[in-house]
Amino acid sequence: MIAVADGTIVGNSNVDPTDHNCNVSSPDPWNYVALVHADGRMTIYGHMRYNSLTSKGIGETVVQGEYLGTVASSGDSSGPHLHFEVREGSFTNSEWVDPYAGSESQPETLWAAQRPYFDSAINRLTTHASPPSTPDPCQPSNVNLQDSFTTPDESVAE
Repeated sequence: MIAVADGTIVGNSNVDPTDHNCNVSSPDPWNYVALVHADGRMTIYGHMRYNSLTSKGIGETVVQGEYLGTVASSGDSSGPHLHFEVREGSFTNSEWVDPYAGSESQPETLWAAQRPYFDSAINRLTTHASPPSTPDPCQPSNVNLQDSFTTPDESVAE
C-alpha cells in the first residue's frame, strides 16, 4: 500500500499477528495507517500485514507514493484486500467521502485522473471444465480452467 497524497500520520496500529483472517466476525483489531492531508481530509489504509507498516510514527509525514504497508487480512476481514477510506473530519468523528465527482458526491474529483465510475470493459474471458467453486473462503477458489476441449466436452464461460 502506498500513500495516495502527501500527509501526516495521525493513527496506526500494528497489533494483529493473525493477518490472514477469513472470518468477518473476528474480534481481532486490524493493522492500519491513517493520514491527514493538507485539505483536512483523512485517508485510512487497513487490513495490513503484521510488522509491514512503515517505520514512521504518528506526527511524521509521508509523500505521495510512499510505502505504508503490505496488503493482508488483519482484523475483521473476509480475505486479503485493501480497505481504503477517505474521511472528512477527525478520526473518531467524521463522514466518509466518495472520491469520485458526480451527482451523488462532491463536485470535484479527488482522483488525479478520474476514470468512469462504472467501467464496462471485460477484465478477462476464460473457459472452464466446470463451474468455479469456493467451498472455503479461506482457500483459493477452484476455477477449473480449461482451454482445450474435445467433443462431447462441455464448457462453461464466465
